[in-house]
Amino acid sequence: MPLPLPETFSALEALRPFLVKVQRERRTEAVFRLTDAAAELSTAQLHGALDLLLPWVQRSARHICRERSFIAVRCRLGYRDGLRLADAWLAAAPHALTARERTALDAALGLVREAQSRYALPSDQLRFLISALASRVRYATALPGRAACAVLVSGVTALTEGQANCQGFSDALYLLGTLSGIPMGYQCGRNPRGPHLWNLARVDGRWFAVDATPSAGGHEAALPVLLTRQDCLLRGLTWPSWAQTAAIEAHP
Repeated sequence: MPLPLPETFSALEALRPFLVKVQRERRTEAVFRLTDAAAELSTAQLHGALDLLLPWVQRSARHICRERSFIAVRCRLGYRDGLRLADAWLAAAPHALTARERTALDAALGLVREAQSRYALPSDQLRFLISALASRVRYATALPGRAACAVLVSGVTALTEGQANCQGFSDALYLLGTLSGIPMGYQCGRNPRGPHLWNLARVDGRWFAVDATPSAGGHEAALPVLLTRQDCLLRGLTWPSWAQTAAIEAHP
């Protein structure tokens, strides 16, 4: 019996619902084809678009094959550590975690208990948690592709070793917010320094951007935690509207 043909999409916005479903279901592989205008994307443009459309994914091994009229894509997906820890906690399955990951989860639960003992409102709890990260975690960078970068992108490293880049900060905050009962997401985009990752949080029925990464000047916890679109633009955070939609829709 022949295998079914992979799903085919003519534009990135048409691809978005498919990748949203892939992430919701925590699939470890996504196979599809791009035709028409989408097939005209360069390989670099396609990788950039997939980064935006797969905000829940930390590692993605991609095989891209160009034919005359379409591009065939196969992605093997590894989800962000904070997401995996939150999933394990929600499923009451800590046995699925390594000893280091359980240490990170215990540290996160301790911070969440402290936040909830001090504040009743989710927005105040979120402000406390971002301040806690600012006081405990040092911002660090490494070149993409280097072993050090692979460590810094993890919320586990942020919570156990006290260092992270923007991906690590957002990964840790995703875990903390989820453990607090706040619906959280990841948002890919850019800031004035280049590619950037921050969070989305649903508070009082509205989605807000939440950027836990320290500014270039240091840990400025006084900056507002919940950012409107106007605040984001003032701080130089930019993203395609369809990418934010993908990040929000991926949440159950």
